[in-house]
This record gives sequence, structure tokens and C-alpha cells, in this order.
Amino acid sequence: VFYDVGPPAVTQGPKRGMGLNTYPVDKINVPVYGFYPSKDTRVMNSLQATRDAMAIAGKKFDPVIYEDADHAYMRVGEDPNNSNPVNAAAVKSSLTRLQKLFNETLK
Repeated sequence: VFYDVGPPAVTQGPKRGMGLNTYPVDKINVPVYGFYPSKDTRVMNSLQATRDAMAIAGKKFDPVIYEDADHAYMRVGEDPNNSNPVNAAAVKSSLTRLQKLFNETLK
């Protein structure tokens, strides 16, 4: 997951306004791996609620926060004109992590 807006899911989907205890993470049957930039306030504001909901449901949630990376770092980090070198480093780190997760999962 490269973006996080809930719970509560107040900004998306047909069930807007759901609270922490009603967010349907119980239906998740796979581990969830997060890739998040620290400079995305909206993500950082919702991340703890996601951690809590996943923990309450007994689901695996493994987020990594890339310090000083910007919103959409995977896109902007590939742009040679991007002025934040952390974005390019976060892209490289994210791709390394993804490759490791694929290798572990697809044995």
C-alpha cells in the first residue's frame, strides 16, 4: 500500500463516516505492507488508526515510513529534476523492499 486515508474512511467509498471499530479490516486475508512518505500529512494523520484497526482485527500490517519523502515519492523520485533527493532514495529503498517481499512470497 502506497497510500493510506483511513480509517475512518471519510474521504472514499460508499461507506463514508465509518469509525475505527466499524472499518472492515476483518475481511483482509493477506499481510498488508505499507510504503509511506513522512511528508504526507494526510497519510501520517490516518496511519495510527490503520495500525490500531489492523491490530484489533489481528491482521498483519507492516508499514515503513520514508523520512522526508514527499507525497507521490514513487513518481516524483523518478524525475531527474526533482529537488528532494530523499524521494529518489525512497524509490530505491521501496523497490528493494518490494523485491524482497516478492521473493519471500513467491517461493
